[in-house]
Amino acid sequence: METARILRQKNEKMVLIFVTAVEEYVFQAFDVAAFHYLVKAFSDEKFEEVVKCAVRSIEKYSENQSDEKYT
Repeated sequence: METARILRQKNEKMVLIFVTAVEEYVFQAFDVAAFHYLVKAFSDEKFEEVVKCAVRSIEKYSENQSDEKYT
């Protein structure tokens, strides 16, 4: 969690996805604006869904940044 805090301080737009076997930190993940918190064992389908959603989020942010450059 400390690493996530440091990463978030350095880049507020970073997509953080926690992959862990420990459920007890799920609420702390909100404090660092985690994109998702996957608890093992999860399916390949769930992992793929979360990663695809993260990629879409990054693409949407990138498009918005490009649009703002020219306004």
